[in-house]
Amino acid sequence: MNLYFALARQAMCAGMRLLGAQYGDRVAVPKFICSDVPESLVHEGLHVVYYDITTELQPDTTQSPPDARFMLIVNYFGFPADIDSVKTKWGFADQQLVEDNAHGLLSCDPDGRLLGHRSSVGFTSFRKSIRVSDGGILHVRPTVSINTESELLEPVHRPKSVGQKCRRSISTLSTTLHLPDRKSTRLNSSHVSESR
Repeated sequence: MNLYFALARQAMCAGMRLLGAQYGDRVAVPKFICSDVPESLVHEGLHVVYYDITTELQPDTTQSPPDARFMLIVNYFGFPADIDSVKTKWGFADQQLVEDNAHGLLSCDPDGRLLGHRSSVGFTSFRKSIRVSDGGILHVRPTVSINTESELLEPVHRPKSVGQKCRRSISTLSTTLHLPDRKSTRLNSSHVSESR
């Protein structure tokens, strides 16, 4: 299944949620990475740890595996990362891997497997390959269950009760301050001033 987002980093975070990421979970990210990636993960309430890569831009599996529940594996510039080596040498399972294929739209590995589709979830950015303003896609294997749409939209660090409390607080504040109901407020010509 493919799910579409405005940005690939949003797809990445949704993929982490689908894999069951919880507040404070550790995510291994390569040291050579765009700053938007760890910033987005930290914003989600996840703890980022870094792993080394080789001069060939592959995870350095000669070192000890990163101490993390999840791992982001990157296909740099559309060239396939050695995902099979990460699984066998470091012991990460499909359900722990997120395949970052931001630069490799329509690229394949030597076995003909489409990049971004080699783990339970993977993501691709349209705007890195095609001249468009935005667009990200999350590739989800059928083995990953999606319980509700809100599971994709709710950050891992925000318990559902917090959102409900916020809505109640805003409602109470609006009543106390005698603010108009947002739903009943209409924009009409008396509210608009023309400027020429």
